[in-house]
Amino acid sequence: MSLRWRWALTLGTVAAVAIGLSIAATLGLAARQFRNQVDEDLLQRAQSVVDEPFRALRPVTRPGGVTDLDAIVRVIDPSGQVVLATPNDPGLRSDLPERDQVLLASQEVDDRLYRVVSRRIEVRGSDGFVQIGIDITRDARAVSVLIRRLLVIGLGATVAAGWIGWALAGRATRPIRHLSEVAGEVARTERLDAELDTDAAGEVGALARSFKSMLDSLATSRRQQQSLVSNASHELRTPLTALRTNLETLQRSFDRLTPEQRQELVGAAVAEVHELAELSAELVDLATDVRHSDEPTASIDLGDLAQRVADRFARRTSVPIQVEGEGDEVEGRLGQIDRALTNLVSNAVKWSPPDGMIRIVLAGTRVTVLDDGPGIAPADLDHVFERFYRSDAARTTPGSGLGLAIVEHVVAAHGGSVFAANRPEGGAAVGFVL
Repeated sequence: MSLRWRWALTLGTVAAVAIGLSIAATLGLAARQFRNQVDEDLLQRAQSVVDEPFRALRPVTRPGGVTDLDAIVRVIDPSGQVVLATPNDPGLRSDLPERDQVLLASQEVDDRLYRVVSRRIEVRGSDGFVQIGIDITRDARAVSVLIRRLLVIGLGATVAAGWIGWALAGRATRPIRHLSEVAGEVARTERLDAELDTDAAGEVGALARSFKSMLDSLATSRRQQQSLVSNASHELRTPLTALRTNLETLQRSFDRLTPEQRQELVGAAVAEVHELAELSAELVDLATDVRHSDEPTASIDLGDLAQRVADRFARRTSVPIQVEGEGDEVEGRLGQIDRALTNLVSNAVKWSPPDGMIRIVLAGTRVTVLDDGPGIAPADLDHVFERFYRSDAARTTPGSGLGLAIVEHVVAAHGGSVFAANRPEGGAAVGFVL
């Protein structure tokens, strides 16, 4: 069942219950007031009969000039025999009270409804009873007609409430139906540029804005994937072409090449294979959604991590690496943050002169890697974390241009930010804040 139908049925049901309770309460109150008025009149008449039996009767002129009595009076002896009755007695039952009680009851005789009071009085020198009855058939039928009319009105009001609920639900769910249609269109065409009404108020507007934000994120992800594939194919083409050229040269001219030439070609091929392996690993890192990695999060001491990275590079390079400052503990994935810091240090090692120094400076959750290299050209500062971006100075150096992009990828997945700047005394300062 659709949301619109559920809203309409719910509103109709609520209206039916509310109207039904209102009608029941109204009819109950009206019937009670009518009954109380009749009973009070009967009790007053019964009291008057104690001194003058027929004082309880009042002449009533009916249509056509006929005069009739408005009540039925019966006098009953202790044995239960009717000793006196008005001519209009239809044959009421002799329901008598016990002791000094007054009995009020309703009786139906010949499809007529009567309200009857029975009271003990003195009859012929001994205890007897008097009964006074009033025909309430007309009033009861009026109440029945009123009930039927109220039920019809209540049914009409319920239908009207259901129709109003249907109309309001249609208006309220129109944006939701539009979102559903857009979702179906996106699934069918895979187009992420759908037009949405993000200005709607309330929860529907918030849902539309969230849906639009999701589509924008998917579009951005698609563009990044397409850019990654395009750039990756370009970057892979160069080492693959060089590797194929070297191997084809070996194959065609193996006998004519000197041992030194053969060794040179094999060495070049091995270097291209290493570059391909490194590039492939970096592409896998960039293509992986690190936010949904299988690696669990843990508490990481940035000071201990920086020292481990520095010790690891000390065994690989002659450039001294020094850790300074105090680092805080952060929540994150150790392997990924280790890779980010490793890439920063590796980038600094690539640009540092042999007699330079690399410093890893810690300040809470801020990690900065300083080098004594040539620094970063002002035109390149805003692009150093872009995928496959390589400055003019870096085109002749080894690398794929993905190292710092991986740093930004990992740090952003941990809710942090990256930065790059030139040092006044020379060299670059590149790092991140978690």
